[in-house]
Amino acid sequence: MIVLPSQLDISSIKLIIWDLDNTFWSGVLSEGEVVANPQAVALLKESSRRGIVNSICSKNDYSEVEAKLRELGIWDLFVFPSIDWTPKRDRLFGIIHNMGLRPANVLFLDDEPYNLAAVSSYDQTIMCSSFDDLSSAVLGSLESLPVDDSYKRLIQYRGLQKKNDARHSYNDDHDFLKSSKIHVRIGKDCVRFNGRIKELIIRTNQLNFTKKRLNSDQVDLLLNDSGYDCGYIEVRDKFCDYGIVGFYALRNNSLEHFLFSCRTIGMGIEQFVYSTLGYPQIDISGEVVTTLSQEGRPDWIQMVESFEENSQENKAESFKILLKGPCDVSQILPFFKNSSGIRSEFSYVSRTKHTYIESQNHLSQIFLSQQLSQEQKDELAETLPFIDPDYFHTDILSGNYDYVIISVLPDYGLGLYRNKHHHEITVPFNQYTFDYTKKDNWIEIMNQQSDWNESAIVGSYDFFVDNYEFIGRESDESFIRSLTQLRDILPHKTRLVLVNGAEYRFNGIPKPGYEDREVLHKHLNELLVNFSHSHDNIFILDVNSCINGPEDYLDTLNHYKRIVYYRMAHAIQEILDRDGSNGILNVRKPSAVIHDSIRSRYSKLKGHAYKLYSKVKNLSTKK
Repeated sequence: MIVLPSQLDISSIKLIIWDLDNTFWSGVLSEGEVVANPQAVALLKESSRRGIVNSICSKNDYSEVEAKLRELGIWDLFVFPSIDWTPKRDRLFGIIHNMGLRPANVLFLDDEPYNLAAVSSYDQTIMCSSFDDLSSAVLGSLESLPVDDSYKRLIQYRGLQKKNDARHSYNDDHDFLKSSKIHVRIGKDCVRFNGRIKELIIRTNQLNFTKKRLNSDQVDLLLNDSGYDCGYIEVRDKFCDYGIVGFYALRNNSLEHFLFSCRTIGMGIEQFVYSTLGYPQIDISGEVVTTLSQEGRPDWIQMVESFEENSQENKAESFKILLKGPCDVSQILPFFKNSSGIRSEFSYVSRTKHTYIESQNHLSQIFLSQQLSQEQKDELAETLPFIDPDYFHTDILSGNYDYVIISVLPDYGLGLYRNKHHHEITVPFNQYTFDYTKKDNWIEIMNQQSDWNESAIVGSYDFFVDNYEFIGRESDESFIRSLTQLRDILPHKTRLVLVNGAEYRFNGIPKPGYEDREVLHKHLNELLVNFSHSHDNIFILDVNSCINGPEDYLDTLNHYKRIVYYRMAHAIQEILDRDGSNGILNVRKPSAVIHDSIRSRYSKLKGHAYKLYSKVKNLSTKK
């Protein structure tokens, strides 16, 4: 129905689904710059704090929307976003279905009367409105809801979204449910959680088998009546902690209350609990989305006395780490078994320009991504061959991470170039030991990095030298200033782990520009030690403790043998252990690394042997 402000019941809203163009922001994203509506942003943030989750149903390009919302720092406040160019109605109800909600608990905000009418006519229970008509009423009503600064419900639905995405890789639901590692606990201290139990009794519909509504006083009397066997149900799986999702009240082997949150639809929790209670008598009232059987117990669910036994696994799922940097950190990731909570931002080969993009990990570019308008970012991506549309996408300042692990080698190895017309724009590119405003250097590096033709390389050089000047490597003062700024911006709870540089001299012929690089690294490492002593929540991953000597290098002192990356992974685990996060990443054993190395060498030898055999065979045939 098209809901009016006077008809709004904020307590019934569990989900807000947003249109974006001319609703969440003014303007159309595909046609140019848009400006977020301050009231919309306020509603998004405040509703999330009050336990209402938010989603998106928009006709737009997914990557452009994600980039814009990340730029605004609010992408992670949305779950189950549906962003493409197909009609909205079916996608919107798909969101509701995937989240296990009823349309009656959903508010849809859109500026187009056609979309509102299409959704409302399909299901009269869903609340529909334009944002302008309802924003003040919603914001004013939110104050009546309790605040949850831990964003528990949002986190639970993020886990549900992750679970929904994972389900697509399974052809069989039973196999998927078994792989989900679902654990159930029945608690008896119901009085302690009477608030949550009251909420379940009042608000639960789809999996409420008895539908006996009680007021607050009646619930208190029920939980304190010794004639009833009452219990609440907690559920966890490898995707998230669902919290208390069910309640039953049993008397004389008859269930007077038996109900579960919609978040458990499809998991089989109700049948599992029913079988655990011994299939008692129950008079089912009204429609329920699933049925109960007098026999059968889901074999994909495990009962636990407490969640301590699997708390480490669940902790690993909810623990959030950002691993950021060039190849010296990207090789660490494979050594973590429990890597589900790790997001990575590594150097990459551009999808559009076919060049290696590494300077986005320079600290200065993290802050530049916050300072520039989207128009300025687009201009840089269009005019500079070492910047592409993905260059400014970073999650480091989102505040979502327990640990940020970042290599600072780009800050101490890359050269800086300042825009002659806009001095606030400084971009790093390749090694500081070469000046790429010199034509020969530019042509050589462009030939190495891309498949451009000669005219394109020269044309890009002409633009670059006309608009940028080489200013060398970042100064110590600027580097420490960037580190300080990063530490100040990150939440205090976030631990910052800095990966330093190797100090052993490379015995082979160094790559051009890397001569005496170990001297530079020693100076860098001293700066990092001093910085860590003067700031809280700073850790240093000292790669020198992971290297036995020059024999552990590959082609340069920035590239190591595989065993070194295992040791670095172990060093990260030790940092987490000292900080009270024992075993969270579960680093693979050294033997596994060595065996992998042996297998790799064996495969190479096998290949060489086959090639040699083929040559001999061909010679024999010719004779």
